[in-house]
Amino acid sequence: MAIPLKILHIEDYEDDSLLLTRCLARAGYHVTLERVETLEELRKALERGPWDVAVTDYVLPGFSARAVRQIIREKAPDLPVILLSGAMGEEAAAVAALHAGIEHHILKNSLCRYAQAIPLIARVVPPEEQARAHLRLGNAYLQREDRDLARGMFHYQEAQRLARRDEDRAAALVGMACCYVQMGQCRQAFSMMKEYAVVRRRMRVPPGRLDGEAHFQVGVALARLRQAEAARRAFRRAEHYFAREGDAGRVAECRRRAASIHHQPEADWEWSGCLERGRYHLMMGQIQAARAEARRALDLSRGDAVRTFHCLMLLLGCAEQEGDEHRAFACAVTARVMAMEAGRLDLAYAATEALTEVARSLGPDVRSAVRFLESVWCYPHLDFRDYIPASLLETPQDGKAM
Repeated sequence: MAIPLKILHIEDYEDDSLLLTRCLARAGYHVTLERVETLEELRKALERGPWDVAVTDYVLPGFSARAVRQIIREKAPDLPVILLSGAMGEEAAAVAALHAGIEHHILKNSLCRYAQAIPLIARVVPPEEQARAHLRLGNAYLQREDRDLARGMFHYQEAQRLARRDEDRAAALVGMACCYVQMGQCRQAFSMMKEYAVVRRRMRVPPGRLDGEAHFQVGVALARLRQAEAARRAFRRAEHYFAREGDAGRVAECRRRAASIHHQPEADWEWSGCLERGRYHLMMGQIQAARAEARRALDLSRGDAVRTFHCLMLLLGCAEQEGDEHRAFACAVTARVMAMEAGRLDLAYAATEALTEVARSLGPDVRSAVRFLESVWCYPHLDFRDYIPASLLETPQDGKAM
């Protein structure tokens, strides 16, 4: 029987509501959806409630997601809110959600992949299904091209905590091991694999794909520790299990990994591990640990503008969570400079979104933020004023660029 789900959708485009309803219906939910286009309609709909979840676009005619969030806080403070945006990439959506005061965001072009997140956030998923829902989301975050290890790790941890079956618990442990390996925390990955072995012995099912994935993650961890022969053995075992499942792609991946164990630069492992650990700490609210990892990653990214950009965006998140607007301003400006230097307009968009919001919140105090940036600027061959629109540095009082 389909699970009921009541959605208040703040959106001016009807097709987006139809897509949202269709994706959730395919996931097994009976959706009752009301679409509103104005803030007045939103207030009336909230009074008619209750709703399980509110889903909003970022920019609507005459108002933004920030205004939506403020009204919901006043009228229904316990109602969870999700930002659903299609006009920006993942980095920009995360920044936009943060500045709107919204904890959750999903991109429209990947809505069906992450549709299961909506009922989880709405707290309508039955207890016996929650672990599997978290597993599906964890896999989705790890299987996409730009892996989001922090979100993947969160969902695997939730799956392990909520699991009622050994099969779900084992899958969560393998997923967590994968995240730890990518973060460079190989000892934690081995610890997950030891727990997996204990759970696996209790399972009365023949060896299969999950066993292959477990050996594959052990192989990657051993390769990172420069234990070449042990890593090759693990990859051969993983290849055996994947071959039994008829997965030619994973068989080829095992062979490629085994052949290239000594060809992965150590700096690449270290940089990506620091960045992913930092993102995870930031998501968990561990700001000091996140900043420390971001600075380590920054030290390893000298000369690479794209890597520097990602480190600065992580530091920006730390500054925003601490309410340090001057440092957030400096990080946003520098991140935009790095994105423009790398010729990456997609990255520059994310930095510009953050910079616009920080400059707006600073108001007249933007002058002191600029002076702070001048005092910490460490790229003497670049002038940050040449890379940002002058309008962003105008104050509401005089309207003149600084």
